[in-house]
Amino acid sequence: MLFTANQHAREHLTVEQALYLAEQLTGQYGTDPRITRLVDGRVFWIVPMVNPDGAEYDIATGVYRDWRKNRQPNTGSSAIGTDLNRNWGYKWGCCGGSSTSPSSPTYRGKSAFSAPETAAVRDFVVSRRDPGTGKQRIKAAIDFHSYGELVLWPFGYTKSTVVSGMSADEYATYQAIGQQMAATNGYTPEQASDLYITDGSVDDWLWGQERIFTYTFELYPVDPDPGFYPPASDIAAATARNREAVLMFGEYADCPYRAIGKAATYCAAADDFAMSTSPASGTVSSGGSVTTTVTTTTTAGNPQQVTLSASGLPAGTSAVFLPPTVTSGGSATMTVTVPTGALPASYAVTVTGTGTGVTRSTSYGLGVDGRAGCTGSNDTDVAIPDLTPVQSPITIGTCPGNAGAASSVEVHVTHPYVGDLTLTLIAPDGSEYVLRDRVGGSADNIDQTFPVDLSGEVANGTWQLKVYDAAVGDTGTLTGWRLSL
Repeated sequence: MLFTANQHAREHLTVEQALYLAEQLTGQYGTDPRITRLVDGRVFWIVPMVNPDGAEYDIATGVYRDWRKNRQPNTGSSAIGTDLNRNWGYKWGCCGGSSTSPSSPTYRGKSAFSAPETAAVRDFVVSRRDPGTGKQRIKAAIDFHSYGELVLWPFGYTKSTVVSGMSADEYATYQAIGQQMAATNGYTPEQASDLYITDGSVDDWLWGQERIFTYTFELYPVDPDPGFYPPASDIAAATARNREAVLMFGEYADCPYRAIGKAATYCAAADDFAMSTSPASGTVSSGGSVTTTVTTTTTAGNPQQVTLSASGLPAGTSAVFLPPTVTSGGSATMTVTVPTGALPASYAVTVTGTGTGVTRSTSYGLGVDGRAGCTGSNDTDVAIPDLTPVQSPITIGTCPGNAGAASSVEVHVTHPYVGDLTLTLIAPDGSEYVLRDRVGGSADNIDQTFPVDLSGEVANGTWQLKVYDAAVGDTGTLTGWRLSL
């Protein structure tokens, strides 16, 4: 796995993210079983500052300069710098996603890899090819940027999903893992071109040239304030927020196609096994436990020892397996215990079996309820026309006192351009809480849980979810929502 950061000089939080991951993988090794398994089974490469000259220039005076490019002179121009993330060789300069002007912040350089920084990282990646077979040994990568709170996947040069270099299964795998990672950190998942067209990006090159499954994370915050320069006090929470997503991706790295159930098609091994859960989903109240049976089945060759683990759980939740290790063909009971105060929501839990030869996984849907009598849902479809607010009600009648500080609103919307939408929760007394305000660009659909402090509101009464499509040309449907107080 490869992690890169700080291609753009002013995006200093990305360096902190890279250093946080280095600390986790080293400092938690031997004490955190999950990290220990990953480090034992993966090779991690971390480049925390791809653009050191640009980053230094941005801070050199003690006042941020809002500098993006490197500090490379441009022959024949007084303008300085190349945008490193427009200088990579795959589809370089193809599609209007970069500039030919040296004075532009998205100047792509005089030629692909004309910047020494991109050439250096390219040479390193190429050096990771197996000398005997020529096959690339790096299987997965994340390039950290800021800001916007997005999980992006290739391609950036085209709005199309299935094109030369991207099959339907490959795109489905990207989308599935991207959505699963975004469910852990609250980011918006979308194809890179849904944000805007880019050509010459690292993600497009890593996948298009080297077939490395790669994502861009646009880090905290969502909004221009504080934008590229959040205060130091925000660093710890902003970087820790991506821990689960990175570990999940690490567990997929040996065979990302597990995310769409096609490991046997693309990653078959001489000795192999499959996994399933029964029941495949369960619901638990905050502070309670729920169980399921995890079954392994030998699908090829000889049985092997399989160690079980789970990821994608709510913060503070434990998953205990009895027995913790089985021989493929055997079963174990998974008991999930959710702490009091866990965010009520639907969680996509990944149950992983680490075998002696291969790693396989399956999914488990975990629903967490809030206080007894303090939840409600409305699954009636509501059409969302252009420029017309619509509302969907949920009535709570058996919840004592006020709502909680850790209340949540789970929303499911189908819409081809979610950047048009605003979501607002309206309390029984008419108070409004904005959940989402025209973010996410041209990504499809909303399947997200929004934490909200409702401790100042009386719980019982009729709550409304208001959805407003602030643009014309695309319409959608509110397919359901769930309120936990």
